[in-house]
Amino acid sequence: MTDRNLSRTGESRSNRQMGEAPAIGKVSRSPESALGADQHSRSRSRSRKARAQNAHRTLIAWTCFFSVLAFCIIAAVIYSFYKKDRASDSGDGSANVADMSSSFPENKSGSLPTLDQESTKSLVRESLNITDKSQVKDRFIVHSSEAAVISDLAELKETEGDISRIDWLGQIFANGNVHDEVIVFRENKNTESNRVAQLFKGDDGKWRIDYDAYMRTATPSWGKILSRSVDDSVVRVFINAYSYYNGIYSDDRIWQAYSIASPDVDNVIYGYAKRGSRQEKALTRMLGAGGSIPRATIGLHSADGAGERQFEISRVYAEDWSIGAQAYDESF
Repeated sequence: MTDRNLSRTGESRSNRQMGEAPAIGKVSRSPESALGADQHSRSRSRSRKARAQNAHRTLIAWTCFFSVLAFCIIAAVIYSFYKKDRASDSGDGSANVADMSSSFPENKSGSLPTLDQESTKSLVRESLNITDKSQVKDRFIVHSSEAAVISDLAELKETEGDISRIDWLGQIFANGNVHDEVIVFRENKNTESNRVAQLFKGDDGKWRIDYDAYMRTATPSWGKILSRSVDDSVVRVFINAYSYYNGIYSDDRIWQAYSIASPDVDNVIYGYAKRGSRQEKALTRMLGAGGSIPRATIGLHSADGAGERQFEISRVYAEDWSIGAQAYDESF
């Protein structure tokens, strides 16, 4: 007997008046009553079964609906990429790779005349294979000596191998300039590497490769930078916002942290820009464009007391690896 039955029984005893029959508690049902209860139970069981079947059918219907909807969305996305790829393969030289252009704040392609894809690839291949220093000025935008360029190209071929293929990336707008861009793949002993070649049209009508951008030039060398034997440097890197605060850069109210990577450095290094500075504003705009992690040319300063891989970001020279006439952070 449950507490509930006890409660009712006690209440019945305390409220019974003279002449009323005493409460005798729970009385067993007659067989007829039990039969009726059994029929009622079977009716309720059938009702529950019907509801369960209806719920199952409804679940199947919704599942089919969402499956069809998902298929349609995926098909639409695939079709949009297919159209974009067909447009980029048309060979008219006006295609722009969306995920590349979205790395830049302006997020737009150029509208200036450009080489067609095959001419661009042919020009890049020929330029990277020259051995005559008299051809350097006609092939590259360069600040090094012609002899140094020929030496570097020969070393690159020896270490990274021959060119295996060149892929067209499109026409890109960055630093107030429009340039054509391809990615050059090399293979050496089953090891593949790649570099980005950026081509600019000069006043004389000739297209040239930005040599420092292609070589990812660091000044001075990364070895000297990482050994902290120099105070200031200029590097071409990939950069993204980060949350590593430590040592003299512990206060995130003063500093904004960044992760910095280069194909020429084994480990990620950490950069810090003062909050509110031109450098932080420039990088915020650059990173706010979305898309892939941006390429940038920045200045690093090795501060006293900093960790082995911690550097202050002293300048933002370009939103890419090709430096324009004006440093990028001067616009902020």
